[in-house]
Amino acid sequence: MQVLNFLRDALDASSRVVKFGTGIQNPARAQLVADLQTICSNCEKSYSEVLVKLRPVKDSYQDTAALAKALRDFASDPETRAAFHPDSLCGDVDKLLFKLQNNLDPLKYSIDWRKITDLKGELGLIGSYDGAIYASFDEFARQLDELSTELRRLPEEEATSRRAYVNHVIDDFENDLFRALQSVRAAKERILH
Repeated sequence: MQVLNFLRDALDASSRVVKFGTGIQNPARAQLVADLQTICSNCEKSYSEVLVKLRPVKDSYQDTAALAKALRDFASDPETRAAFHPDSLCGDVDKLLFKLQNNLDPLKYSIDWRKITDLKGELGLIGSYDGAIYASFDEFARQLDELSTELRRLPEEEATSRRAYVNHVIDDFENDLFRALQSVRAAKERILH
């Protein structure tokens, strides 16, 4: 998912800037650290919840009827959608990037501040980043709902290949979330230590 890649890049760049931005005044740096830690904690909690919600889908891979039901339940669960995107996450990321951009003087610090400018530009291209996260999740949920409908219509002997495809789709999504979580944890660790 493209939005997860952007979020991962933004948090990674922000944590590097905060960690190595020794020239940033202490009160400003402390606030940047606190903001980044809050964002990382919100992401980790939310994405971990989504991974837990995928468990019933994964547990039903061998049973076509149960898989179709689990896919539909996951796709239509408002709690899963809400967990995928904590409130105001993107606004918080945007504010953090803005603060970093304003706290960095390219002549004073040996930090690639252009990375922040690039990320801000990407954020502008995405437009409503909050909406983009929901849209990407909604597209994933729509795909799962369609797969559920397909599975219910197929005779059992034909459903095997579709179940394998569902497994592939879920694995890809889970891998994207896992990479995002790894990056969030690395960003948090970088700041804490």
